[in-house]
Amino acid sequence: ARTLWMRYDLPLFDDKALEVLYFEDVTNAEEICATVRQPGKEFAAIDARMICDPFQLVAAAHQALHAEEREKMATHAISSELIYATSGAKQINEAFRRVVDLFRS
Repeated sequence: ARTLWMRYDLPLFDDKALEVLYFEDVTNAEEICATVRQPGKEFAAIDARMICDPFQLVAAAHQALHAEEREKMATHAISSELIYATSGAKQINEAFRRVVDLFRS
């Protein structure tokens, strides 16, 4: 069940915003992902246990958008860049391994 929805405007990047949906006791992740995905919007699933404060997501979004703007992304999409920025890992493979491990547990 969806428990909370928040929107953070990112004024340094034109009309971009970060929308955060918090889910609790998820048993239908595939259905949620299918519902959240929309044409023209990036989507990243991040386990809330990896996040200390919503500001961490806002900072990661700024980092990802700045990397995109400078054409210096470590990954190929904003969504994966956001996952990489929130992971704290220095290597991309490690960042995604952590995400996969969290969703398996």
